[in-house]
Amino acid sequence: MYEDRYGTDWETLDREAAVERAYALGVATACGAPDDHERERLIGVGDTTYDRSMIELAYQEGKTHAYNKKRERSDEQAVWAELVGETNPTSPSEREFFPGALSRFNAMLPPETQPDLLELPSFLRRNQQN
Repeated sequence: MYEDRYGTDWETLDREAAVERAYALGVATACGAPDDHERERLIGVGDTTYDRSMIELAYQEGKTHAYNKKRERSDEQAVWAELVGETNPTSPSEREFFPGALSRFNAMLPPETQPDLLELPSFLRRNQQN
């Protein structure tokens, strides 16, 4: 399933592609086609602990979604087709299945303005009307 759809001959991936593949690999694992080597390679794509955690979480979410679907139907190909699809990936984006506390938040992003352009709060400014 996974290897037919995505292949394992990739050399580099960005985090988004690794998250997508990890989700699909989790689905494949739940459907009886585990690939621990590919999982480790995907996790290794992450540059930071945060990225590696997101990739691992995507893998676990894929497994969980697939196990839940397998309760409804026993056909593993149908579970794969519903969660990942055969032509275009339909796995959820990060925002759809990562809880808000685990998604990237604005405090982690670089400021939009230059630090020297930041204004001091009013209580730190001297009163200029003396």
